[in-house]
Amino acid sequence: MACPNLDKLRYFLGIKVTQSNNGIVISQNKYALDILEETGLMNSKSVDTPMDIDTKLLSNQGESLSDPEQYRRLVEKLNYLTFTQPVISFAISVMSQFLNSPYEDHCNAVIRLVKYIKGSLGKGLLYDSNNSTKVLYYSDVDSTEINF
Repeated sequence: MACPNLDKLRYFLGIKVTQSNNGIVISQNKYALDILEETGLMNSKSVDTPMDIDTKLLSNQGESLSDPEQYRRLVEKLNYLTFTQPVISFAISVMSQFLNSPYEDHCNAVIRLVKYIKGSLGKGLLYDSNNSTKVLYYSDVDSTEINF
């Protein structure tokens, strides 16, 4: 029995896959837009960094949230976004520390992260097809080249 002729992969588990001669780009723009829509932050102003460096998040800080489950769901959704936006991984790890007992300050930090995501729409990860053993990493600050 012959397999049907399959087209190029376009979406997999909510991750958009774009293939070209230059390589493969994966992104989660639709997923990020859904988060912005759900949180009501579609028209908000974006921010340049995932976390405010002057904010110290502590347990039992500020007012307790009336619906901590909403915080948990949002952090879990943002955690899934780290597949294509690894720059938010540290912020997510910090915010995940407060899943059991989130407070207003923790919620404000998550809202800031969503605003950062808004500014990063259209970005993704490129897996270059040049067969090089170099890994080039870009962050908000600098770029580093690693040779294997």
